[in-house]
Amino acid sequence: KKKLGRKEGSKYRRDITILKKGRFTQSEIAKKLGISLSTVKRHWNNGIIG
Repeated sequence: KKKLGRKEGSKYRRDITILKKGRFTQSEIAKKLGISLSTVKRHWNNGIIG
């Protein structure tokens, strides 16, 4: 049986965490990592990142 949804974790989680702790904004993080703002927001708002 195939599992639905995303795999556990994200390849960007560590980088987003580091940049968030460095006081970067969500927009700045998205630009630096070359990912969408919604990806950053998903991690930021879901409490995945401390």
